[in-house]
Amino acid sequence: MTLPLLQTEQYITFFILSLLFRILQGTASASIQICAYSFATNEMNNDKDTYIGYVEMSLGVGDMIGPAIGSFLYDFYGYTGTFVTFSSIVLFGIIISIIQIPSSLNERS
Repeated sequence: MTLPLLQTEQYITFFILSLLFRILQGTASASIQICAYSFATNEMNNDKDTYIGYVEMSLGVGDMIGPAIGSFLYDFYGYTGTFVTFSSIVLFGIIISIIQIPSSLNERS
């Protein structure tokens, strides 16, 4: 699915959805990079240094392979398909995070 397949009226809708999903992606990325360190240090009391290293490694690997995967998807599915794919991944990650992160992290001591 590429942009030329969209009707003229759909360009505005696609632009607005693209903008909203990009804002959501940026917010999720910033939240993950901040919260991952807090989660690693609060939950893993014994080996904090090890788990902070794992967080750094996973964020670095994600930054390295993300553009490669994005360009691979772009070659096969075009801009719209790539955008929808990554937006779906971000939405899935948000849902899993809401379900999996323990509510004890929200309690104040």
